[in-house]
Amino acid sequence: MASSIDPSHSQRRNSMTEPPEISDLRIVLLGKNSSEISRVGNFILNRDAFDTEAPSPSVEQHSERARENVGGRYITLINTPHLFDPCLSQDQLTVQVKECMSLCAPGPHVIVLVLQPDDFTETDRDRLYHILYSLSDEPHKYTLTLTTQTLPSGITEDPVQEDIIQKIAQCSNRHFEFSSECSRSDLMEVMEKIFDENGGSYFKWDEYEEAKLVDLPESMLPESVKSNKEQVTELPEEIDRRKREEEERKQRDDEQRRMETEREESLSMEERVRTETEERFQVMRAMRPNNRSACHIM
Repeated sequence: MASSIDPSHSQRRNSMTEPPEISDLRIVLLGKNSSEISRVGNFILNRDAFDTEAPSPSVEQHSERARENVGGRYITLINTPHLFDPCLSQDQLTVQVKECMSLCAPGPHVIVLVLQPDDFTETDRDRLYHILYSLSDEPHKYTLTLTTQTLPSGITEDPVQEDIIQKIAQCSNRHFEFSSECSRSDLMEVMEKIFDENGGSYFKWDEYEEAKLVDLPESMLPESVKSNKEQVTELPEEIDRRKREEEERKQRDDEQRRMETEREESLSMEERVRTETEERFQVMRAMRPNNRSACHIM
């Protein structure tokens, strides 16, 4: 499912335009195979947002962002086709992770880990560990493993497949098999379930929270960011604003739930009082004829 979109145009369009709204479901795609994770991203968004052709080794890659309304739910999706690049040094990886962070601020609700059972080396595993655990203490709460090939059932002697099975277990057995027969609605349902299980909270970038892109040397900034210096300058304030909005939204939701609970308790109390009053009234009505009869006999 190769896209006809020009990669450079796609990157410019997705990277710095259409900023995510606070109410969007924010998703980050992680994986070693750039074509596969781009294909998964296009499947989720139901359009050719990312180029699925394997990039030339000489082309520098960056995270890309796309936003789409999928079944009435707005999704902001960050594609990271380069974080598993073995040529990236730790410092370069840090820069690339900061770029990814800025595109899905204040943090993703779901991380989709796209794995190929026949191609997941020990080096890949170590890099994945570095990416996830350098960012948060609890990355697996927000992670969904997605495989592009069928995993064997039962015990396997293949160390690569065993690593993937262990990774699925670490993610509370949240696993989706991506094939020509899978449905978009099923995948969305799994991701919405992760969102609900975490109470709408998002993956917080602990170590990088204070590391702003604006503080990076100009030579290390991605081209997509250099092209819009004003947006880079405003990035820290934008991240803080979105965090405040997220907190305010949660406070409003908590207050609404509290008010609804109090209202239900009040209605329940009123109903009990009304029932008790009616019961007393019925008892009094039932007693009056007996009293008159007793007086007549006397």
